[in-house]
Amino acid sequence: MSFEDSDKWFHFNEPGTMVTNEKGWRTGRANVCAREGTFYYEVRIVKGVPRDGPPVPIEATGPMPYIRVGFARREAQLDTPVGFDGYSYGLTDIRMEPMHRSRMTKFLDDGSEGKLNGKASKSKSYKTSQTKNASAQAFSADDHAREGDVIGLEITLPSLSLHRKIVEGDYNPAVDVGSGLDEPTVSINAEGAPNIVRDRFPVPYRSSMYFESFEYRPSKGMDSYGDRGPFAKETPTPNHSDPTLRCLPHSSIKVWKNGRRIGTAFRNLMAFLPPASLPEAQKDIRMGLDDGMLGYFPAISSFHGGIAEINLGPNFWCPPSGLEPVGDADGDSAMANGGQSKEPEEIAIMNGSGTLRSKMRPMGVRYAEQIAEDVVYDLIDEVDFFMQDGGEIEIEGY
Repeated sequence: MSFEDSDKWFHFNEPGTMVTNEKGWRTGRANVCAREGTFYYEVRIVKGVPRDGPPVPIEATGPMPYIRVGFARREAQLDTPVGFDGYSYGLTDIRMEPMHRSRMTKFLDDGSEGKLNGKASKSKSYKTSQTKNASAQAFSADDHAREGDVIGLEITLPSLSLHRKIVEGDYNPAVDVGSGLDEPTVSINAEGAPNIVRDRFPVPYRSSMYFESFEYRPSKGMDSYGDRGPFAKETPTPNHSDPTLRCLPHSSIKVWKNGRRIGTAFRNLMAFLPPASLPEAQKDIRMGLDDGMLGYFPAISSFHGGIAEINLGPNFWCPPSGLEPVGDADGDSAMANGGQSKEPEEIAIMNGSGTLRSKMRPMGVRYAEQIAEDVVYDLIDEVDFFMQDGGEIEIEGY
């Protein structure tokens, strides 16, 4: 977990893998994010819903500890539980219900290779819109995520090239029929390359100048979408007129419990590339840019003493089937702390065929990839500044 990107009331163990909080709902994000492809991570509930029965009424014992897990974008608030607004997707421990925009829903399928629950498999409305899940079967009352349970979350996002088509308004469902993950990652078309811009704004403080990175702010469209009234004011689509309300086809979040797949909690996740995400207005800051760290971050929310332990891989407690092996089979636990495995070169190499992106990988592999990407962006920035200065090299003797 990230020490900086978590609420100030969050407490960590020394490796940063275990979190707790004695206040109301607070959230912390990991230091790695998913931008494209399929990734998996686990959370073990150390203190939460007790194993010896359902929670007793609050009136009898006072507030009880709870844990929620999920994925959150950078705009998601840290003083609310994951799933509170449109910028995050969460899973409750009570009844294990998916939560988005503070609305509890049901799973879209029963976990058996995408088979729909009950009448949902015959529902015409479901076939026309994957976001309708009112007919999905609910869990029974004793299906809580209790102390000792391991909850696994698998996120799938389409390729960044398809993502950019959506946010730029060039997406055509009749032509763009796939997720793009099986396509080559390297293109000879420079116009299709990602435009990563990492602007910093100067802040004078005590006769010194500090350069801070900007944050991304909530948009009016997402505020309307996240309204917690009885009826939804906005319905996201890949071609919505408001770029902040466009969603990603071929995206989903699936849930595992103690190694058994429970089902698909969400589909058609919200887009996050600019202009779907906008930075906070600052002087001399360019708008509509991607700083390379936009995406969905693993997130944990804690309430009143709830304790959870995160595992970003590669050595999972309950590894699911289909997980792509990474590095040394005897690798250490550094990956769970956001560090590298024993063979970081194996997880930092870009796969030009695209096959690596289409497989489920441990969320922790993103750490080495992010470091590699950061080095590349540093080199590009140096060349850019060099060319802006005239692109001349002074050689002694000439």
